[in-house]
Amino acid sequence: MAPDRPVPSGPWPEPDTAAGWKARGDQAARRGQLREAMLSYERAVELDAALADAWAALGAARMNAGRADGPDCLERALRLEPDHKLALRNKSVALEHAGRHAEALAVLDRLGWLDPGNPEVWKDRALMLFALGRFVEAHASSLRALDLDRRHAAAWELRVECEIRLSRFRDALRSLRTRAALGLPGDRVEGALKLGAFLAGRIPGNPRYFVGMQLLVGGRAREALEALGEAVAAAPDWPEAWADHGEALAALSHPQEALASFERAAALDPSYPPAWERQARVLALLGRLAEAGEALRRGLGGDPGKVFGEALRPRVAEALLGRPEALVEAARQLAPSAPPPPRPVGATQTAEDWKTQADAHLARGDRAAAMRCYKTAVEKDRRLAAAWVGLAVCYGKARELEQALGAFDKALELEPGSPAVLREKARALIGANRWGSALEALEKALGRDPTDAEAAALLEQCRRKGR
Repeated sequence: MAPDRPVPSGPWPEPDTAAGWKARGDQAARRGQLREAMLSYERAVELDAALADAWAALGAARMNAGRADGPDCLERALRLEPDHKLALRNKSVALEHAGRHAEALAVLDRLGWLDPGNPEVWKDRALMLFALGRFVEAHASSLRALDLDRRHAAAWELRVECEIRLSRFRDALRSLRTRAALGLPGDRVEGALKLGAFLAGRIPGNPRYFVGMQLLVGGRAREALEALGEAVAAAPDWPEAWADHGEALAALSHPQEALASFERAAALDPSYPPAWERQARVLALLGRLAEAGEALRRGLGGDPGKVFGEALRPRVAEALLGRPEALVEAARQLAPSAPPPPRPVGATQTAEDWKTQADAHLARGDRAAAMRCYKTAVEKDRRLAAAWVGLAVCYGKARELEQALGAFDKALELEPGSPAVLREKARALIGANRWGSALEALEKALGRDPTDAEAAALLEQCRRKGR
């Protein structure tokens, strides 16, 4: 695990204050200028020794610089604010580096309650459980991380490692296939072939299926079809073999035969999502759109996480209706949101909790769920500016510009002159072709934070449009 950096939030502070020096340190940290960041944070804690954010950021910067006194700063932050998320996260990193995995796990368990929508917390928790040999729990935590971020490469690696340690080789192969289909960096074709060969040698029965699976992952569809044909003949009750047999046929442009194989896989195991998702793709190519939609719904009902990931693959999006945006939106609306972890008896959802859940939904692309959670957050706390910003972003994505601008204005009332809010407001205005208003917002943002490269790029775009 690597130390986290601070994420700036709140109104832009006065420059010669503890908060101002802390903000300057955050800018330097984002640019990778650790020495300047540490000097700024040190000045911040000199001015205000009770500023927990500055102590936590100083600890993170010192850890990133390889200094041994970083954890001491984290402890100082936690004495001031026991639930400080950045300090807790980096404390777990320090404990892990010291080989104190059980203590790191205890810290991550606490973070799981405080920040349930952060996939990094669940991935790190899985890593600690794996190091302690608690593979069943590690596997569950990796699944939780993937519920929150389907494309989290490290969580996929941990999931496969856990399944191998638990001798669930067939599950490991499925995970490997899904990871490759998502196009994640790392072990793509060559690595998948090697790991597939390792796993196949540890699963009894039907070796031709594993040969075919490896050939299919490697893009050798014709050879894969021959091997998979032998596999389904030898084991006609194996849904995975039929699904991959259909995939090979589809790759060779035989949609009717592919559909028959996918239907056979779904009949053998109605809860196997890839069989339904692949049916939907082929049915759409054949122009049978109503049946394609029904197959997609059946797949989502079987295992929302797995089919939801596959439904976002570009080739699926291109297939359904020729309208990838409509398909992706439909898949997001159909997929139920991942449930939050259980809360302690007597605990109540705070506005910050709702905002955290909304952030996780928005990161997964589930705008409707994110909007509901942001609305609940601002109902519980009208002064939570970050929730107003999230709500504004959701309105902007839904093309509801006036509501978006109203939410941005509410955030700016709470955080006057915040460069980040002004930049995001300008982005929404640009989307509505209101270049003059966007230009004004960006000039204000850069007046507060001249180092904001993203705002500068948007400003240049506005100026080019106005010429």
